[in-house]
Amino acid sequence: MTGRQLISLLQCILLAFSTVGIVLGTIRVMKTEAQYVRFGYWAITFYANHTFRYDVGEEIWKGEVGSETPLTDEEWEQYKSEAEETFKALMTGRMDETWLFYVGATIYDIISAEHTLSVSNETRWLAIKFLGFKFDDEHHRYYCSYLVYWPLLGAKGDEVSTYGNFWEKVGPDTWKFRFWDPWHLESTDYWLDYPSFYAGPGVTFVEAKAIHDSGEEKPPHIDTATEKSWKWDKNGYISYYEITISYPGADNTDIVSMGYFVFVSDKTVGYVAPGAPDKGLKDRFERHLKQLVEKPVPTPGESTLLVGGPIANRYVTAYNDMLGISWDGFKLVYNGVTYEPVWKSEDYAVLGAIHSDGSFIFLVEGCTRYGTEAAANFIRNHLSELNKCGVYILKWTDTNGNGRYDPFDTVEIIVEP
Repeated sequence: MTGRQLISLLQCILLAFSTVGIVLGTIRVMKTEAQYVRFGYWAITFYANHTFRYDVGEEIWKGEVGSETPLTDEEWEQYKSEAEETFKALMTGRMDETWLFYVGATIYDIISAEHTLSVSNETRWLAIKFLGFKFDDEHHRYYCSYLVYWPLLGAKGDEVSTYGNFWEKVGPDTWKFRFWDPWHLESTDYWLDYPSFYAGPGVTFVEAKAIHDSGEEKPPHIDTATEKSWKWDKNGYISYYEITISYPGADNTDIVSMGYFVFVSDKTVGYVAPGAPDKGLKDRFERHLKQLVEKPVPTPGESTLLVGGPIANRYVTAYNDMLGISWDGFKLVYNGVTYEPVWKSEDYAVLGAIHSDGSFIFLVEGCTRYGTEAAANFIRNHLSELNKCGVYILKWTDTNGNGRYDPFDTVEIIVEP
């Protein structure tokens, strides 16, 4: 990850078990029989739901710095075999300090050369989800992927002795991100080789530029509507990358998507459903989403799943107001449209999610018990489809006419953000 720096396999293995985590960015040149040159590969993909995916890893070459050559496929497979212990450490999902710095979770003090967390550990674990470790055999790369809920992160520093990556609102639904090159901060002789930024569906790039140490702006080497990338064959002396994006709803960072359940899928989530038929729904959530802990009321600071409409569950009312959801008895009202159920035949359910006071609140509300039950099963099987921020409305139809919900009935999304 430092620009074309030499690395020995032995160093990789030893550093993978260092006390500060997987510190790949502090390796120094060391001559051994097995020499590899590594290129820093870092990629950010922005999504239109207040998250970005962060891919961080290395592309491996062989030889000496300045005269390196690509590995053959056979040599790459051999490298993978030799570095198996290193890869096992990476598969745990731990982030080293420079990786945390890049996503705005630490501040770097250039005088002491130390990182300090800018958020609590609780916030860090809530905002960063490990997606997995992967190989890119075509390019002889390995990398870790993380999903980051960026509104909880971002620290500016004073840019004299301390530095931090940060994001700020610069216009309607428009945010500017600054990503310092962590290795160039450590030494001007180091640099990231392949920093890349991508726009996911619904995201628009407004501006992208690299800032030279002198303050001069450098345009992307690859500049398309969906990609802004730089490829430095030699030191470009870039201090940081400034990326400005826009997408509908970017201002409402507290309104999130049901897909955010992945952020708490390995944590205890409260389950609050005071009214009938909550007992019959609990197992359906547990089987797919996670182990739920039933409790009588939401607990501040803990992520909570609220099941049932306001007749069954009075705690949903405040969050419904935030999302523009209202009820007229058993009738659901949203955006001026009324959705009225037909008992045991046709029903509706509304889904929504909010970040509030350090926790995620997930709402699953049917007009009647049948809509709620249908929504519970839909989430279990279709969570990945609910990745937009805002309100979803589902419609249940009793296809076989047996007067109850079962998995063979029709459940469809009729309104989405």
